[in-house]
Amino acid sequence: METDLTSDKNRLLEIEERLMKTETSLAHVEDFLVKTQEEALNLWKEIEKVKRQNTRLENKIKELEELENLPHAKPPHY
Repeated sequence: METDLTSDKNRLLEIEERLMKTETSLAHVEDFLVKTQEEALNLWKEIEKVKRQNTRLENKIKELEELENLPHAKPPHY
């Protein structure tokens, strides 16, 4: 009977140890997920910034191309 109690205690200790390891692993995974989400958000903001810059540059290029296509008139003093 005493060996049964000892065996049960050992099993409970093993289960408790496994549970603690699982909880520790879960905490690390949660931390990793939070950091990954933050990085994804930062990258999304950077992408949006680059898109806005790209749009401004495209518009500037179009303006310059339109200026090149204007007929080259002589200034009025000629």
